[in-house]
Amino acid sequence: MLNNSMGTPATKSEFAANGEAARAEFCRAGIPDEVITKVLMQYQPYQRWDIATKLRPALQLWVKQLGSQQLSARLFKHPRLLLSTPEECSAVFLWLASIGADAQRIQQKVPRVMARPLDQVQSTMSAIQQALRLRDNQLPAFLNRYPYCLRYVPERVTQTLHTVAELLAVPVTSEHMQEVVMGCGQDLFDQRLC
Repeated sequence: MLNNSMGTPATKSEFAANGEAARAEFCRAGIPDEVITKVLMQYQPYQRWDIATKLRPALQLWVKQLGSQQLSARLFKHPRLLLSTPEECSAVFLWLASIGADAQRIQQKVPRVMARPLDQVQSTMSAIQQALRLRDNQLPAFLNRYPYCLRYVPERVTQTLHTVAELLAVPVTSEHMQEVVMGCGQDLFDQRLC
């Protein structure tokens, strides 16, 4: 009897066939083999996506927006990019630029942020702004200093801020906390710490 975690031979062969079909679709989109390998290893669900209704349209949208070469570079850095449409990523970029943040720099440093839904990015920023009582004119400096904070859900970043406040024995909303946070190293919201 086969172990359920191993699957049936039919399931394994179907998965292998889907994996090869996914690889072929990436190849047709002009994505280099080394990028395809990395992407399919880091985000295996692409191998289960329906080629005609999900994977091919997603790839076509992104190739139309960026071209194969730029898409390859983006996928290499952010294998889950196809989970969002270019329009959704553009919405985040435009919002960041509209509040005065260096959207281009944030996109280069943390491309994954551009693939998050806009409302989630805004929720994270709102939670930070409320926790630290930042004024609107302080947001650009904060985001330019800590672009990585936008990768996380609001609870995670506020928990990090509360932990720092506990270590300093000051309220999160204090001016001293704002000064400390703005003076901290850029790894305050690093995923190993957050």
